Amino acid sequence: MKFLIQRVLEASVEVNGEKIAEINQGLLVYVGIERTDTIDDAKFLLDRVQKLKLFSDKNNKFAYTLTDIKGSLLIVPQFTLNGDIRKGSKPDFFKAMNPDSAEILFTQIKDLLLESEYSASFGIFRSYMHVKSLNDGPVTFILDSRS
Repeated sequence: MKFLIQRVLEASVEVNGEKIAEINQGLLVYVGIERTDTIDDAKFLLDRVQKLKLFSDKNNKFAYTLTDIKGSLLIVPQFTLNGDIRKGSKPDFFKAMNPDSAEILFTQIKDLLLESEYSASFGIFRSYMHVKSLNDGPVTFILDSRS
């Protein structure tokens, strides 16, 4: 499982011209689910996100976690994070979990976050989304449960 994490001042998701999710300061997290991923991969990555000091102090040093700043999460399913573009001219998605299973796992991630202390909003699985964000920094990291 891959999380692409971006520190944002604000972010939102629109589906069919309707804003379905938005946050102010926090983290925009794109989630790529691979064939062999389980809920344990998600729990591991969510735990890492909780502990990451990605927010700056007055000296512009990474000093604060999402909880410290009372920030929010915007979680967006991102099938293309699993794309392999090393060969040919089209992405290969052989690592991606089949959509039915991936949707179940994404729903489990959503449920974990809804039961947590975090303020979290979500994109919609299998939807064509417009994601808007005002990146802060920019600060962007990739977390991979296999690494």
